[in-house]
Parts: sequence; structure tokens; C-alpha cells
Amino acid sequence: MRTSGAEVVLRVSRPGPVTVRIAYSPWLRSDGGCLSREGEFTRLTVSAPGEYRISSEYGPFPAPTARC
Repeated sequence: MRTSGAEVVLRVSRPGPVTVRIAYSPWLRSDGGCLSREGEFTRLTVSAPGEYRISSEYGPFPAPTARC
């Protein structure tokens, strides 16, 4: 995992859900994964192993989230 002020990059070894210990926000986006709330944290659900980026994109309103 590597991070910056605006993103987190994770390597996931198998498909399925992963709890990411960053505070959940509807402003979070993922390239290829599905994000949902898991308590105060974020759940990333992926369909294949690989590298996934979670970032925040600010605009007038958050885009609709994909259903996991």
C-alpha cells in the first residue's frame, strides 16, 4: 500500500471485500473496485487481484456510488 494526501493505492491478492482503514466518505472513488461503508471505515470490493487506487474527487456533488 502507498498513500499520498489525495489517494491510497492497494495491492489486492484475491477477489472479494477488503476493509481499508480510512474514514468512509461518499466523495471517495475507486478505479475498478466498489466502495461501501463498513462502520466508520471503507470497504473495497474487487472482482480480480490487482492494484486499486482510492481517491477523492471534489466537485459540486458526489457521483452515485456503484452497488456492491
